[in-house]
Amino acid sequence: YEAAEKLLERARVLMPGNPNPLLLIADAKARRGKADEAVALLEQARKAGERDAATSAALANVAIRAGRPKLAVEEYSWLVNQRPNELEYRLGLA
Repeated sequence: YEAAEKLLERARVLMPGNPNPLLLIADAKARRGKADEAVALLEQARKAGERDAATSAALANVAIRAGRPKLAVEEYSWLVNQRPNELEYRLGLA
């Protein structure tokens, strides 16, 4: 995962408006047992730009891995409010 993170960091620099490299970096960090780092990265990204469903969903998933259920509930609540027909977000909130 370390090599993938390095490549994704480069992609993030080359495509600053594209959230996908950041989401993949956070996922790689969480898979390597660095869920707290992934949460911090996603929170930073969310503060830097508009709140979007992809970042909030990633943050909710990583927050669960990091043992931060309150943060996960906050994100899933926002997602359900934004997209009430999205079953995945309702299940996450449950």
